Amino acid sequence: MLGKKFILLLSILVVLFSLSGVSASIYSVDESWDSFRIQDLLDNTVGLTGLHFSKTVDGMYKNIMLTISKSINISSDVGVVLSGFYDNECYGGGFEIFVSGVNITGLTMTGYNQAISTIGVNNVGIYNNNISGNSRAISVESGNNIIISNNTVNGNEYSAIDVEYSKNVNITNNTLRSNSGNSISVDSSDNVNVRRNNVKSNLNEGIVISESNNVNVLDNVVEDNGGDGIKVDAHNSSSNVNIKNNIVKNNKANGIKVDSVSKGSITDNVVEGNTEDGINVEYSNNVNVKNNNISKNNNGISIYSSENVNLVSNNVKNNRNNGISVESSNKIAIDSNKIENNSNNGIGMMYSDNSKISNNNIRNNKESGIFVNFGNQNNVIKNTLFNNRYAGIDLEGNKNTINGNNILNSSNGIISTGRENRITSNTIRNIKNYGIKIYGNYKIINANILTNSKLGIYIQGNRNKISKNKLNSKGNHGIKVVGNSNSLLKNTAKSKKYGIHVLGNKNKIKSGKFNSKHIGVYVKGNSNFISKIRADKNKFHGIEIKGHKNIISKNTLLKNKVYGIRLNGNNNKITGNTVSKMKKNQLKISGKNNSVKKTKLKR
Repeated sequence: MLGKKFILLLSILVVLFSLSGVSASIYSVDESWDSFRIQDLLDNTVGLTGLHFSKTVDGMYKNIMLTISKSINISSDVGVVLSGFYDNECYGGGFEIFVSGVNITGLTMTGYNQAISTIGVNNVGIYNNNISGNSRAISVESGNNIIISNNTVNGNEYSAIDVEYSKNVNITNNTLRSNSGNSISVDSSDNVNVRRNNVKSNLNEGIVISESNNVNVLDNVVEDNGGDGIKVDAHNSSSNVNIKNNIVKNNKANGIKVDSVSKGSITDNVVEGNTEDGINVEYSNNVNVKNNNISKNNNGISIYSSENVNLVSNNVKNNRNNGISVESSNKIAIDSNKIENNSNNGIGMMYSDNSKISNNNIRNNKESGIFVNFGNQNNVIKNTLFNNRYAGIDLEGNKNTINGNNILNSSNGIISTGRENRITSNTIRNIKNYGIKIYGNYKIINANILTNSKLGIYIQGNRNKISKNKLNSKGNHGIKVVGNSNSLLKNTAKSKKYGIHVLGNKNKIKSGKFNSKHIGVYVKGNSNFISKIRADKNKFHGIEIKGHKNIISKNTLLKNKVYGIRLNGNNNKITGNTVSKMKKNQLKISGKNNSVKKTKLKR
């Protein structure tokens, strides 16, 4: 009798161990178990720490929908599939997790309305699962210390991985393809890492970050998605967002879009072939865009309605519009970028102020190297601009500075429209049309060197100061000024026809040196002052004046082929000039009440 009791007890233990798998706290179930039976096991088994789905037949578990209210590990054999389909429609929730400390590993889940969801729990891990063909795959709400890693999440109808109102979340090494909604979405969360994910061919955005802080988006491959590749989008603001070392290609909207971010960085990314802009920054502040390779997008980089954005050391080439586009922004720094072969401007800036464009290498763009329209108090400094088709620099606005740039092989060197702009110390060579073309008043054009331009400097405006420029023009004009009360001081110019050509009144031309194949200085207008000019060896005249009440004083005019001074007008004063001694090379004066005093003759 004692032996029979022993055999019965042993049989019970064997059954218990067959249910529990490896240990008494980890239970294995097979395909014969339905959802109700497994739920009863979860709810009523004391000390349960693990649930394992075994493959004993075909591995198919149908309509398994569980509420997880214990801290357990859920796993499965290879080949196990949990299916939620009902009448060929996605149905129900696979795992609804309401307790902290749950891990889900190695499952294949398909056909659920929501495959895995967590609400208000901590310390959850979702590893090495295949969660594909659901309406929604993984949803995390109000969680802390969440890891979603090494999962395959493909072909879900709406969201793939959706995290909101959570902290300390790691989304790493997942593969997400062909999902109809956003592939990875993080909303209103802090301390989130999205890293080394492969995000391809999803119908909407690739990775979306909304109203979140301290977010790293690193080392992801984001390609061929139907919206933006990586998007930081906030109705209020996101801060401390770092987007680094991603490959972002062939997305149907922007490659990387940052909207309403305060403090962020976009660095070391490859951004190529996106339908809209490569990198787009809008309504943001304190964003650094650095060391990115950006090509074959609409605009390479686009900045709109933002402030304190730094664009540094990016390689921006072969884009369909501008290399860099800035609009309605303030305090933008564009420094040390290589910008080439873009189909519009290298840099295009509109309605933007207090910005700095410096040390960039800008080449072979189809329009201007740098184009600024309606921009004030901007600095364009020490850029190299080579072979840009229309202009090296084309700037419209007030109180801008263009200094120390090197401009070669364009149709025009510098074009500037506006007031109080400073154009100083630029080197401009091999220009087909205008070396410097100016429209406006109160400008300073100082110490520029121009070689081989068709027209060196052209100015239309009043009260401009043109000084210490050196020009060797291959065309008809060294300097041409149309306007009044301009000051031209210590300029040196050579040209085919006019060294300097002034049309206007009350202009001052002092202490320059001019030589041409026609006339050194030609002035048409009234009350102009021409003093201390050196105009020698011109093929026609040293100085020719047409107008009234002009003063020609203390000029040196030697060995001009026709006349030292030729004047036509009334009430002009010629005093203290030095001209060649040969009679035919001295003066020719036509008009009334002109005075000639203290003319010196010199061989």
